[in-house]
Amino acid sequence: MAIASIADAKTQYETNLGYRSSASASMALLFAEACDYLAVFRPSNSSEGGRSMEFDTAMLNKLASQARSYASSLSGSGGYRHFDVNYGFRS
Repeated sequence: MAIASIADAKTQYETNLGYRSSASASMALLFAEACDYLAVFRPSNSSEGGRSMEFDTAMLNKLASQARSYASSLSGSGGYRHFDVNYGFRS
């Protein structure tokens, strides 16, 4: 899904948050993309009516990095595995 707004990024973030429990590299990459978008386009602080809120973009960057690392760990070498009757599976 192409991210066109912060609302789209939030939806993609929430939808793909469980990438580890699903063991899904594609969900991890979509989650990382949502984190990147939120880190760039969401304001780092906001105030209204005497109240203020800060948003930690470094945490989103860390989450995106972790998701990409997880996706890479699932991808492996991309090669084939062959079964050898004498030795089991081999690359």
